[in-house]
Amino acid sequence: TESRMFAVVRRKLGLSYGVGTWLDEGRLDDNSTLGLYAIYAPENLDKVRSAVSAEIALALEKGYTDEEVDNAKRALLEERKSARAEDSSLAGSLVSQAFLGRTWAFSGDLDRAIASVTVEQANAALRKYLKPADLAIFLAGDFANARLLPLLRARTPPRPSAAPGRAAAGAARSGRGPRGGET
Repeated sequence: TESRMFAVVRRKLGLSYGVGTWLDEGRLDDNSTLGLYAIYAPENLDKVRSAVSAEIALALEKGYTDEEVDNAKRALLEERKSARAEDSSLAGSLVSQAFLGRTWAFSGDLDRAIASVTVEQANAALRKYLKPADLAIFLAGDFANARLLPLLRARTPPRPSAAPGRAAAGAARSGRGPRGGET
């Protein structure tokens, strides 16, 4: 993978078995979900959280390069094209389109919009929608080791109760975001 998170947290620092991000764009409204996950040994919790926070801060400060944006666009468009060749994904897209009142023309327009994104637009969207203070953090694992419990408590601020709905490890509502979604 060419993601910064993977390159730093997994390859460079060797802190996780796997790490990645995903975007679930809003289909019914203007809200999207940005998620990040890391699979790691419990004793690496503090280092993983620090590395992830540092990469988020770096992305917000310096932005992405032309090469990174081009790679991301290419990967996303290839994923969308491949999904249209899979029966189950194709069936799901047809159902979604029928429900949303869309056609394949919408998907074509979305593909063209993705292909036309500039590095300036990508960085502007990143800075507009990614707010580290608003991220919801979820931890799952064997943290029964007594020396880790104080670390968890110190690093996890109390949060107000969340409204019922979809949740994924590391997912956060990002506010208004990209629309669309059928492949």
